[in-house]
Amino acid sequence: MKAKHKLRQVIDSLYCRGQVTNEEAYTRLVLQCARAGDVGEAKRLEAHMELHSYQPTNTFLENRLLHLYAKAGKLSFARNLFDKMPKRDIFSWNAMLSAYAKSGSIEDLKAVFSQMPFRDSVSYNTVIAGFASKSCSHEALEIFLRMQEDGFEPSDYTHVSALNACSQLLDLRRGKQIHGKIVVRNLGGNAFVWNSLTDMYAKCGEIDKARWLFNQMNNKNVVSWNLMISGYLRNGQPGKCIDLFHEMHVLGLRPDEVTVSNVLAAYFQTGCIDEADKLFCLIREKDKVCWTTMIVGYAQHGKEEDALRLFGEMLLEDVRPDCFTVSSVSRKDEGTLFMGS
Repeated sequence: MKAKHKLRQVIDSLYCRGQVTNEEAYTRLVLQCARAGDVGEAKRLEAHMELHSYQPTNTFLENRLLHLYAKAGKLSFARNLFDKMPKRDIFSWNAMLSAYAKSGSIEDLKAVFSQMPFRDSVSYNTVIAGFASKSCSHEALEIFLRMQEDGFEPSDYTHVSALNACSQLLDLRRGKQIHGKIVVRNLGGNAFVWNSLTDMYAKCGEIDKARWLFNQMNNKNVVSWNLMISGYLRNGQPGKCIDLFHEMHVLGLRPDEVTVSNVLAAYFQTGCIDEADKLFCLIREKDKVCWTTMIVGYAQHGKEEDALRLFGEMLLEDVRPDCFTVSSVSRKDEGTLFMGS
């Protein structure tokens, strides 16, 4: 807070003097705004430069402002500045791509990408990730192919986004092609790539291949375990889901809410309701997914009173149910809940 207060005072003094300052001072202040993540003071600084018709000698200052606005999700600030820039370089264009990708504005992302006079690997990575994150999987894979046709080598980051798109489409054929390229280029050196491969094979129904990759992984993290556990659940093998959870426990690894919600669902699928009860009681900080999994599980197994009791406890714990939680239970007759048909 001290740094932000001091920054505000310095910019206040600029306005009090009523005159333009030099490029070195503007540069220093823009960098301070970026470090502090202070969009408000950055906007005041931009306004001061515009008020005094100051034109930077290069794009550095404006690009730093663009990146700050993009990171903060301030689309209108970024777009207004971008449109006023007399010169734009690749960093300027990439900043706008980042702003639209972060906000999920897919049509704007497409438009900016198509208007770019030049692109680099960052441009392609940003667009591929932006499309994949919004389930525009076909578009993500089209840009992934164009990236290579244009002579840019995909990185680990690119392959993760492309594999996520294949997972969304359940496109095993293209997923295997990407896996082959990762092996040939020796790009599978980090957990993100391995996790994406494991997830792709599990979602596409090749659970044994997913488990083989999981076993080969040297740097497993909790995401790795969750992907394999959820993969077994998705592929109708709740028993193996539970076995893997026990293995995780033996190794002393701490599960998170995703792990627990999957294992709770597995217990209900195998009819081990008592085990689900025990696990649920051990969770100190229960999230909405855990509560909903238990409520749905109880209702599906004819334990309407337990579902009603748990729904009441959820409300008492100040966990707000979403529409799915509420629709999972409905009033059968006065005072009784049952699964909505």
